[in-house]
Amino acid sequence: MTFPLRIRPIVVLALLASAGHFAVADESGFSTQQYENVVSVLIGGKSFAQYVTNDPGTNKSYLWPVYGPSGIAMTPPAESPPNPHLT
Repeated sequence: MTFPLRIRPIVVLALLASAGHFAVADESGFSTQQYENVVSVLIGGKSFAQYVTNDPGTNKSYLWPVYGPSGIAMTPPAESPPNPHLT
């Protein structure tokens, strides 16, 4: 089964999140924590990203923020204006 390019990251994250739901952490240190509308993805106990599953303000699912290996956010702050190419 193939998925369109823009859907693939969501499918991969959903698979990872569902796998993490059943296992606390694997040997690589990957784990997830599930909240009401957010799945936090942790690697080695550090936050990697949050997958917002149902944002009532946008009615969309998205990854935000995404952190790099040094712990610096790789996504723009919530206060920044939206990218006109993505709306």
